[in-house]
Amino acid sequence: EHDGWINSNSLRFRGKLAAGLGLGEALGVDQQLFPTTVSAWFPTPPATAQAVYDRLVALLQPAPIPSTVRDTWLSGLWTGAFAWDSVSQGKARELAFLLLNCPQAQLH
Repeated sequence: EHDGWINSNSLRFRGKLAAGLGLGEALGVDQQLFPTTVSAWFPTPPATAQAVYDRLVALLQPAPIPSTVRDTWLSGLWTGAFAWDSVSQGKARELAFLLLNCPQAQLH
């Protein structure tokens, strides 16, 4: 395995980077590497919560995430009818944060 690169300092940095990208916290991250504007993540507005998830997985490329975890995240974030508005864009940030901090993103 190639998990020797993970240590307490790099794991802490990865958490801060996830907060910067996923939650929009200012960290001085090069926005050309990964834009922090949610609208830049989606070439077209997503029609469903699943489409938000699929696009973020394509961008962030974690290892496969169990469908039960995915479904729990999506149902917890989007409890009503889906509309691509500022509320859903905020939820997309939260989902990006979850994806970047899940175990599948740490070792993949």
